[in-house]
Amino acid sequence: MIGNSGGGTIALFTSAIDMRVKATIPASYFNTFRDSVYSIYHCPDNFIPGILQWFEMPDLVGLVAPRYLFVQQGERDPIFPLKGFREATAKAEEIYRVFGVPERIGSHVYPGGHLWNGSMAIPWLVKVLRD
Repeated sequence: MIGNSGGGTIALFTSAIDMRVKATIPASYFNTFRDSVYSIYHCPDNFIPGILQWFEMPDLVGLVAPRYLFVQQGERDPIFPLKGFREATAKAEEIYRVFGVPERIGSHVYPGGHLWNGSMAIPWLVKVLRD
């Protein structure tokens, strides 16, 4: 499942609850709620009232693992800051290590802003779907 921005939201949450999804690429979305949705104006559909009382965005990865996950982001995305992406990615990688499958997660920071870039994601997806 692939999605960019709001589609990244759908991809991540769907993958967390639907075990039929073998591989997921949320782009221009994966971050911490604290650094993105809760600190920068977003569309109302990105905001889940009270979610931080229960978990942070990278905690969702515990529901995706051990299936394949590739997170990516533009280095100059104004609404999903790189700092939050790096923090969330580090936590997600830790979760995959705990599951014993660190090779099933990948990430890419590409030049540009809030946009899709498949230069590393698509080859990764082709490889994992062939496995």
